[in-house]
Amino acid sequence: MIVSFSSFTIKPQGYFMDYTKLSKKELIKELVKLKEAENPSFSREKEKYSSLINNLNIGVYRNTVGPRGVFIDANPAVVKIFGYKNRSEFLKVNVSDLYQDPSERISFNREISENGFVKSKEVRLVKKSGQTFIGSVSAVAVKDRDGKIMYYDGIVEDISSRLNSEDKLKESQRRLSTLIDNLPGMAYRCKNDKNWSMDYISNGVFEITGYKSNELINNKHISYNDLIVAEDQNYVWDAIQNALKKNESFRLKYRVKTKNNGIKWLWEQGTGVFDAEGKLLALEGFITDISEQVKAEEEIRKLSRSVEQSPTIVIIADLDAKIEYVNPRFTEVTGYSLSEILGKNPRVLKSGNTPKQVYKELWDSLNQGREWFGELQNRKKNGQLYWESANIFPLKDDAGKITHFIAMKEDITARKKMEEDLISAKEKAEESDKLKSSFLANMSHEIRTPMNAIIGFSQLLNEPGVSDEEKDHYISLIQNSGDDLMSLIDDIIDISKIEAGQMKIYKSRYFVHNILKEIFVNFSEVLKTMPSKANLNLIYKEPNDAKKISILTDIDRFKQVFRNLISNAIKFTDHGKVEFGFSLLKKDQNPYLEFYVKDTGIGIAEDKQKLIFKSFTQANESHSRIYGGTGLGLSITKRILEILGGEIRVNSKSGRGSSFYFTLPFTAQDKSGINTTKIQRKGDKKIKNRQWNDKRILVVEDDDNSFLFLSRALDITNISVKRANDGLQAISMVSLQDFDAVLLDIQIPGLNGYDTARKIKDLFPDLMVIAQTAFAMESEKRKCFEAGCDDYISKPVKIQELLSILTKYLDS
Repeated sequence: MIVSFSSFTIKPQGYFMDYTKLSKKELIKELVKLKEAENPSFSREKEKYSSLINNLNIGVYRNTVGPRGVFIDANPAVVKIFGYKNRSEFLKVNVSDLYQDPSERISFNREISENGFVKSKEVRLVKKSGQTFIGSVSAVAVKDRDGKIMYYDGIVEDISSRLNSEDKLKESQRRLSTLIDNLPGMAYRCKNDKNWSMDYISNGVFEITGYKSNELINNKHISYNDLIVAEDQNYVWDAIQNALKKNESFRLKYRVKTKNNGIKWLWEQGTGVFDAEGKLLALEGFITDISEQVKAEEEIRKLSRSVEQSPTIVIIADLDAKIEYVNPRFTEVTGYSLSEILGKNPRVLKSGNTPKQVYKELWDSLNQGREWFGELQNRKKNGQLYWESANIFPLKDDAGKITHFIAMKEDITARKKMEEDLISAKEKAEESDKLKSSFLANMSHEIRTPMNAIIGFSQLLNEPGVSDEEKDHYISLIQNSGDDLMSLIDDIIDISKIEAGQMKIYKSRYFVHNILKEIFVNFSEVLKTMPSKANLNLIYKEPNDAKKISILTDIDRFKQVFRNLISNAIKFTDHGKVEFGFSLLKKDQNPYLEFYVKDTGIGIAEDKQKLIFKSFTQANESHSRIYGGTGLGLSITKRILEILGGEIRVNSKSGRGSSFYFTLPFTAQDKSGINTTKIQRKGDKKIKNRQWNDKRILVVEDDDNSFLFLSRALDITNISVKRANDGLQAISMVSLQDFDAVLLDIQIPGLNGYDTARKIKDLFPDLMVIAQTAFAMESEKRKCFEAGCDDYISKPVKIQELLSILTKYLDS
């Protein structure tokens, strides 16, 4: 136990001193003075003294002189310290019996005899129970007037607990010192100056900087500030000063130079030490090397940035498949933010289109510690479907236990689309190849059939015995076959124009009734020349107010649509009727025109109805088909209607006829702008008895047969015809002779027709140049006009069309 000393003294005139403020030495002196002051005037003070002594926690005693010693008096604290029941029992004990070691008693007696006192002597004492303890004994010798020692007055206390505490404190200090010296860092105490002058720094400084602690203390060899990298010195100073102003601890990270010129990152935590008046005494803290940590953090930052900026989706989920992390690419692809998806199961992305077996295989692999590769179709936040290629694998700790699941995914929607497009393109290419083969076989048939008639009947014309009536019939058949060939070529040119985006539309407003009536009349005449269609009726139906309805359209293309549909209907219908007409309808208050062509023919199977609008396709593609044709008509019709802003559909059943409906926009009518005249194609009007006896024309043509045809065709007009075989000859001839017109073939040897036209126009701007070419594309016509030609005619040349063009220029 620890016994605290209290001390007191008695002042003369009865004044009482506060003994609690006296040291042990002062207390002993006061006791001596009190004994020396024994006289009647101090009786009351002695009484107070006795009361105070008895109430002290420190043992106060008086004993006789001698080797063994006898206690004369003792306060209760002494009795308690040695474990006796009461004062009377304790006073019977010899002093020497309380010492464990007699030599310590001998030493005590010798010291007090020589010095007159003993101060805080530590001795081993024995309690009544036999338990030993360490006591601190102080005493003074009280002498009589002759200087002879009468007795000893002293104090005693049990200091075992205190010594134990001191031992523990020393051990604690030893351990703390050992701990500080063995910590992976250094503790310090320094001044708050620009050098950070060290009062103390632990041995750990050597491991960090290469300098020993004594080299830094008081800046003996180098100051701590000199170790700090120059770029970081101001930062360190400002950070610490700001913390001190706020009376806060400081934490900072900076770089230092080591003794071998290396660079290390340090982390420091410290605080200011202030006195009671708030004055800064020093800085104390701890510094540790975090170079590896900084390096690791930088690696982590790199890894983090690579994950954050990765074009690959990264998902981390716990063992319950709850999402703990997604990178920004995930949000970019799916539309879900991090806050929306945290804690959710990845199944929120399921589209329902991925087979369940795929997910079973996925989880079987993961639960067995294996990674899984595959493709999943998922759904974004906005409902849009997307494809992703996924690599999902389990994350394991050092013991091999699975802790998380990592998914790395790539949005492959574009790739899947490309693959699908490639497959589709391959299928289309295969289909196209099949169609091409079918088309070529069909074209061979379609070309050879009219050519057979042309060549065959041309041969018959030379046979003897053929009557004039038969010759006229053969010539008519040859011309019809030629028209069939031209129709075939026109279809091919039309589909080429459409595919190239070069089909031009020229719209005007026309009365629908006039157009359809003309079509009805023309096809009625055609049917009269077709004995096989004798049982077929052509019917035109119109609404009551048909004569008032007009349409803004390209008249030629509009007629082409109807001619294609009615021609098809007639071709595939041997008996019954072909009916066509139109109606003015409304949808959502928007008026539109619906046209139709119905027949009672062979019909179209349901699975073929989508195919008939594709190029080079017929409902029956076999070699045994009955009806000819290129398979371009309906494809051209559909594409023309789309260009005109319309749509086409078909209702049909095999063996029960077909009904084609197409719509066109209807806009408000402007009667002043309606064309009420009958539209005629070039060459439709017969031009007879044209006589140009005084006119001269130069025909630039390298093909003998073509020149012969043109010269014979112009014989009836008595025009003077001259020939040039190439462009240079043509330029020479127009330079030497006067001509009224030049009929110029574009495809000629040497200088081509375009350059020839430019040269002629440069020399003679008023000379009419009419281009003729076998290229019937719109672009060819435009190139001719750009070269300076005044007009254009395509091969094969129709005589009436040629005469019509010449009339326009030669008669003006």
